[in-house]
Amino acid sequence: MCAFIKPETRTTWQMLLFGLMRIPLILFCRPKVVSVSDTRLEVRIRLNRRTKNHLNSMYFGVLSVGADVTGGFLAMKLIRNNKSRISLIFKDFHADFLKRAEGDVHF
Repeated sequence: MCAFIKPETRTTWQMLLFGLMRIPLILFCRPKVVSVSDTRLEVRIRLNRRTKNHLNSMYFGVLSVGADVTGGFLAMKLIRNNKSRISLIFKDFHADFLKRAEGDVHF
């Protein structure tokens, strides 16, 4: 790809395009990649009108999208680098909520 585009910007656009083509809820939540490396991916989802519930905290579904795309895109990057033909699906999901998400959330 283009050398002048930062990896974070490139990964964010790939994530949004994937959301447009396959999973519209990703596009609706507008995740942004903050940092990316071979072993780490940090995604931020802003608390805004779309992601806020009636208690002024983030919807559980939006939190699930953030956790899903962070793990999923890191795995997809590793699969792409190995040139393997593997499809991803989550078998289990477990989350511990320590407090309400009343601001932007980083995954």
